[in-house]
Amino acid sequence: MQLQVKKELVSFGEVSDHSGELVEHPLGFTELYLQSSGGEGIHDYIVWKSEAGDAFLFRLRNPNGEEASDFAGPILVSGSK
Repeated sequence: MQLQVKKELVSFGEVSDHSGELVEHPLGFTELYLQSSGGEGIHDYIVWKSEAGDAFLFRLRNPNGEEASDFAGPILVSGSK
């Protein structure tokens, strides 16, 4: 699955793997967190598992622009524990 996601994200820019412990991220720990950034903005693909073992998939696109930063903060906070 990870290779397929990387192939999808590379079309938007360089892909970074942030899987594992993410101290400053609201989700805390993710099974898989791939991020691509480029001229169009940032694209995230996140698989997060709850303590009960339920898996959640988040696909986020944060375009460049003034409104994007105003929108991204509340969305990320709403996903926090």
